[in-house]
Amino acid sequence: MKKILLSLSLSLGLTLSGIAQQNLFNISSGAITPKGKVFYQHQLNVHALDNMASKHHLVYGLGSNWEIGLNVVNIGLQPFQSRTNRAANDALIPYKPHGPLVMLTTQKQFRISNTLAVNVGTQAGLSIPNQGKSSRWSHFTYGLLVYETEKHLRIVAGPYYSDRFMLGKGNQGGLIAGFELPVTKRFFLMGDFVSGRTKGSVSVLGGFYNVTPHFQLCLGGLIPNPESKERLGIVLEVNLFNF
Repeated sequence: MKKILLSLSLSLGLTLSGIAQQNLFNISSGAITPKGKVFYQHQLNVHALDNMASKHHLVYGLGSNWEIGLNVVNIGLQPFQSRTNRAANDALIPYKPHGPLVMLTTQKQFRISNTLAVNVGTQAGLSIPNQGKSSRWSHFTYGLLVYETEKHLRIVAGPYYSDRFMLGKGNQGGLIAGFELPVTKRFFLMGDFVSGRTKGSVSVLGGFYNVTPHFQLCLGGLIPNPESKERLGIVLEVNLFNF
């Protein structure tokens, strides 16, 4: 019986240590959802009690290093005001992104070696109209060089191209980068960076904890880039995956 319990404990520990995030805080981690499996992420950005934003990501693995999904992003939340403000849809505040945006996603990975891969992906879709205004087409397209060691250190970096409806007024292209660094079998440091001067141009530094082989909790501090017009904040995430 002791041998069986020890075997199960070691198996669980090895499984947890091998888990990789399908998404970091704001960019893809470069990990592809396994064939027939589902990844779901809910993210909440808190800048103040009356200034929050929510995101939802749902991804399905197709096999052959392909995945597809559905994202709903830029959902503005003001729980302590009498009226939820979605003014970004009608561009009353030009530097803000439009939202909510409902977007289809796809990502493909090309393996170079055991430690290196190249990913290309995009999310594209429409904003939900507000107050009779028209929808806006938007996208976020990227490429990633992915480096991962046997000890589960992961580093990603590459270019992106987007538009003001997704990120806000400012530059339309730049660089993204991120990392996962194991501290224990269950706890990883994690961070990412989006270059530029838009509302979406921020860095987030924090970590995630593997509660079970299918459930993660993540917490990070949001640091805006200079001239981004974004505010400091806290990022909370819940991830469900491989089910």
